[in-house]
Amino acid sequence: MSTLKVGRRMGNLHPQCSVMIVFVLGSFQYGSGIISSLLLALSPLNVVESMAIMMFAGAALSVLMVWLPSRKRSAR
Repeated sequence: MSTLKVGRRMGNLHPQCSVMIVFVLGSFQYGSGIISSLLLALSPLNVVESMAIMMFAGAALSVLMVWLPSRKRSAR
């Protein structure tokens, strides 16, 4: 549903371009669901512990992706 909202906000773009962006965003959401399901199925831990680890790892990677480029800019 959120993908459709993003698509509606792109009203000033060419219609085919906004449709393509919506499809790409939807495929990323679908793919991340498949990957997390596979990780849960292959994990030797229980579901709660596995989800907590995956959420912590995702949050840590997000922080690193924001922090490292800003650190390079401040070093210039």
